[in-house]
Amino acid sequence: MGACVFSLKMIKYTKIKNIKNQNMADENTQTTQNTGTQDQTAQPVAPAAPAVEPTPEPVVEPTVAAPVEPVKPEAAPVATPAPEAPAEPVQPEAAPVEAPVVEPTPEPVVEPTPEPVVAPVEAPVVEDSATPANPEVATQCGCPEIDVAAWDKKKVTLKKTFYKTFSPRILGYHFSDAIDKNRGMIEIKVKDYTTPAKPMILDTNSLFFSTLLIETEGANAKDTKVVTMDKEFYCKATKNTSKKDLKDDLVALEQEMGKKPAEVYFWFVSCPKCGEKKAVKTIILAA
Repeated sequence: MGACVFSLKMIKYTKIKNIKNQNMADENTQTTQNTGTQDQTAQPVAPAAPAVEPTPEPVVEPTVAAPVEPVKPEAAPVATPAPEAPAEPVQPEAAPVEAPVVEPTPEPVVEPTPEPVVAPVEAPVVEDSATPANPEVATQCGCPEIDVAAWDKKKVTLKKTFYKTFSPRILGYHFSDAIDKNRGMIEIKVKDYTTPAKPMILDTNSLFFSTLLIETEGANAKDTKVVTMDKEFYCKATKNTSKKDLKDDLVALEQEMGKKPAEVYFWFVSCPKCGEKKAVKTIILAA
């Protein structure tokens, strides 16, 4: 549209310019003719020069812009409907099958079997040994049962071999007896020594560092931890086990011996499981 307006203005401008040029040419021609008429009286009139017509400017035809066709909007693609899936045929419902009626099978009647009458078995009577040669009788907890008459206030000669180990204490309090005894048993086994089924274990019962003597068999006499004992001891049975309570028993033992012993060992023959049932829990051996 702008191109068309511009072209029309150019055409108008060209026409106006041509009219102005034509008018100027006519005025020049008229002036020349008047000047020539005045000079005819004074001078001979020279032949008039042929009038030169102005060359008309070429008329530029306006260029008409080609009409612009409006852009048509593209048509949206038409969605092709998906083919419908064929409907599945409806199957007829199956008629419920009735479970067959099972009649319960009668349970067989079991007649009770009479229990056999077992006659009570009398426990064997174990006689206490009259001598300390075999003083131990196994109990349910594993502690030996001591014949008090064979040990209390008696002189007993011990001919045994022991394996020496240690047991730390806190002011005489036993806090690792089981560990210390087990360690000694392991050392005995490593050295290929043996022990009785229920060995005698003597304890020095010190305040801080006590010595344990575990009865051993087949030990090497040259071993520094092997102690061979062949000595007579004065023995005293007591129900006490603590370091504090045993002091009174040691005072009574000295009075009975008439002197202060050089060696004292304690043989603890009870445990927390059987201690309450036993009248004697410790045997004191002094020499």
